[in-house]
Amino acid sequence: MLKIIYRICCGMDVHKSFVVACIASTNEQGVTTYKSKRFSTFTGDLRQCAAWLDENNCKDVCIQAFSAIGVISEIGVDMSVFPTSKHLCSWAGLTPQNNESAGKKKTTRISRAGAYIKPLLVQCALCAIRAKRFPEVRRRYLALKKRRGHKKAIIAIARMLLTAIYNMLKKNEPYNPELYRKADRPPAHREVSLEEAIFIIQRQGYLVTAPPTA
Repeated sequence: MLKIIYRICCGMDVHKSFVVACIASTNEQGVTTYKSKRFSTFTGDLRQCAAWLDENNCKDVCIQAFSAIGVISEIGVDMSVFPTSKHLCSWAGLTPQNNESAGKKKTTRISRAGAYIKPLLVQCALCAIRAKRFPEVRRRYLALKKRRGHKKAIIAIARMLLTAIYNMLKKNEPYNPELYRKADRPPAHREVSLEEAIFIIQRQGYLVTAPPTA
């Protein structure tokens, strides 16, 4: 008999224009029931999906193998074609555009590249910020959301996931969450300037304002 790890969990099948979520609930007698629902990939429907998961007391979400197959089919497994992870993120359309003329920046929106892999990574990011197994991802999302809003925070998490995938494939090593946890914690004994202190506080999600002058 298989050991039940999560009594209530959700599996998601992510496509370009819609998401199918299936919640499996196992009672004390070991009987499992299933609920499934389909949502579009628009922001409003994705919020309805999150509310539906909360209504069913589902806190653990996993992505089916389709997502991994989709990412690998887009980027391949040979990371030598991308000099750095930043090149890969730029290719996938997860970095701001460099649209500048006469010293003036026209836009800093992300590019239109990555028409297939970008929506896929965004769906993976939406699931990762809800999963209890990845608290480092959720902490970074909440810190970014306070300063930049939900949409920009999700794009940043999608870029974070793609960077992790790049390093896993390039170095042939498993995912190490401790690297992100250490990066989020400032050193215990360190002298910093005023600007650096303000930057660290802002990364934690706080708003820093100048004191009123007399």
